[in-house]
Amino acid sequence: MQFNFRAAVLTVGWLGLIYYLSSLPDLSTVEDAPILRIISNVMHAPIFAVLAFCCLKTIGAPRPSAKAYAIAAAITASYAVLDEWHQSFVPGRFGSIVDVLTDLAGGWGLLLVMRLRGLNAPILSNSEPDTAPTWPN
Repeated sequence: MQFNFRAAVLTVGWLGLIYYLSSLPDLSTVEDAPILRIISNVMHAPIFAVLAFCCLKTIGAPRPSAKAYAIAAAITASYAVLDEWHQSFVPGRFGSIVDVLTDLAGGWGLLLVMRLRGLNAPILSNSEPDTAPTWPN
């Protein structure tokens, strides 16, 4: 495994954003409108998919190993549970197992797709290509 400092900074920033969003009190307007509640719940998946991606790039750049995927999945799951626990202390908010499962679906789903397809996105990679691209003759 290889540590990527730029990805780590992005990961910490993303964790802070999730914490901030979880700290917003009393979402009664969301609770009153069913469509807003659905949108609010569905948004958990992409938010935690980004977290999983950032974690993976932090510990597995440029070519993540199976161990890096497992660690990224564990970090994502841990933060999903901690996020809902944190919400249970915010006035007007509550923790929900459905939200944890939605978080896991987003984060683990992205990691699974990346692992199965062998996608190693070049974003945030510290490595340079071995050779310069050439034009076909």
